Amino acid sequence: MSQGQGVGEMTQQQLVDSLVQALESQLDAVSYYYDLTARQVVVINDELGEVPDDFDSSSGRFLIITPLSNNERYEIMEAFIELRPDEGLQEDLNRALIERGAFISFEKALEKYPSQRVEWKRFWEERVRVKALAWLVERGDYA
Repeated sequence: MSQGQGVGEMTQQQLVDSLVQALESQLDAVSYYYDLTARQVVVINDELGEVPDDFDSSSGRFLIITPLSNNERYEIMEAFIELRPDEGLQEDLNRALIERGAFISFEKALEKYPSQRVEWKRFWEERVRVKALAWLVERGDYA
């Protein structure tokens, strides 16, 4: 991922990892762009003002990468719940989703189920990685 520095080559794995990080980001002061020419993710930290010399968001060369919305995050949690065989776990997690602060409540509910918490992390990572790959495939940048 380029951060206020010149353009370099990224492997496909690095590109996917960078895109996953961008999709997961919840930082208001950080923006992620996809450089169509260099085929890499560029990070712009608005607070630090670090911008690569060749960055121009109006040039058409850089696409903004929109992080996952709360709805998309919620859908991933719902999909995870549906796949759990333990009805008690399903009830606890569904209850967490309707509480205020659903994302934090969901994580707290998983604390009672250590093995499922590990499964949740795997599930989340897999789903976000699939979204990242789909994003790249849509743009013809992943073989």
